[in-house]
Amino acid sequence: MSAKDEMRERAAQARAESAAAQKKRDRMIAIIGASAIIAVVAAIGVYYVSRPSKPACIPGTSICEDRSAALPATASATTYGVPAFPVKANVPTVEVYEDFQCPICGEFEPQNGKRLVQWAKEGRINLVWRPATFLDTNLAKDNAKNGNPDSSVRATSAFGCAVDAGKGTEYHTAIFAAQPKAEGVGYSDATLVALGAQAGITGPAKVTFDSCVAAGTYRQWAQNSYTQFVKNGMTGTPSVAINGKVQDNTVYLLNAAGTGVDTTGKKLWKALQAAGAK
Repeated sequence: MSAKDEMRERAAQARAESAAAQKKRDRMIAIIGASAIIAVVAAIGVYYVSRPSKPACIPGTSICEDRSAALPATASATTYGVPAFPVKANVPTVEVYEDFQCPICGEFEPQNGKRLVQWAKEGRINLVWRPATFLDTNLAKDNAKNGNPDSSVRATSAFGCAVDAGKGTEYHTAIFAAQPKAEGVGYSDATLVALGAQAGITGPAKVTFDSCVAAGTYRQWAQNSYTQFVKNGMTGTPSVAINGKVQDNTVYLLNAAGTGVDTTGKKLWKALQAAGAK
């Protein structure tokens, strides 16, 4: 082989080795690049998985539910209802949907509402309160004019604070007894705090209750409860469901003539007996 041919062969070999080395470097760069992309995608995926989800809202409304919200001591984490007394087995469950600003609820409460509390206390039924707050929308201008905006939400939140103090039933009675005669006046914070003492909340529990009311601790729970009210297709208050079946208002509200609130409780008790109450 001539010197010239030998030089050409060495040059070709050098080019081949250089090409092989470049190919190896390209492959390493591709692997590293792919790993980086995977890492970035994984990080993005973790971000979206771990990022708190937005509250579920009813389409077309501003009514939202946030299941991470604080709940009163005995409130359900799914329905947001509050039992009046510890739940018993083998008795009908009565759910009362109500708004603390609702004047008809205020008429229902000292009549059949009072009877339901007594029957629940006797263990004949399970009574569950399902607060609604739709009147904050209907009465927004009047509430604001009277210096008591969001009265239904604030009242429901205060009720939740009383539940924590073990006086939910007593506060429930007190708040309806203090319902303003004129619709739209609403509840002041001072009134909601004062009702705690009327319900029998005293001592250290009263200090905790007052702080709970002032902080609006259960405002989101109130909103959650209203969300369920809407999702369940409820259209007004008071509404009563027995074992999940919404009753006609002639069963629990209207008298035989349909001219006022039933003061006898006979039709309601008959419906409860049919559901297994004794």
